[in-house]
Amino acid sequence: MEIKYKNEWIPEYDIVQNDIIKFYEEVYERVGNKYKYRFLRYIKALVVNESYGKKRMQHTFTLKVIDSDYYNSGTIIMRRGRNIYSNDPKRLLWEDENLRSKYIMLKREKKNKVKEEYEKRKEKLIWQT
Repeated sequence: MEIKYKNEWIPEYDIVQNDIIKFYEEVYERVGNKYKYRFLRYIKALVVNESYGKKRMQHTFTLKVIDSDYYNSGTIIMRRGRNIYSNDPKRLLWEDENLRSKYIMLKREKKNKVKEEYEKRKEKLIWQT
């Protein structure tokens, strides 16, 4: 099924699979044991996948670059959710926002499942010490 988008960007803090997002990220260079700000990198990408790390519960996005002043179009990159969300991302509106709501529900179910497993492991570790 092909998802169609409107030509309207809105701020978004609940990104799901198949969203087309755009954001800027700061790029730093290591100088000795310090980091020096270099430039701001623009990225417009399709969210190919999202996942939650089982070990530390970190939200990660797999992105396919559509446009960027640094990456070639089609490049696959990964970014932590906290890094994207801290940079005021915007997304294209879907023509069918009800379909997008289903993706949000799937995302929440996935997150809750991983969170339950994480809590069980954490509880098990506490009782073993």
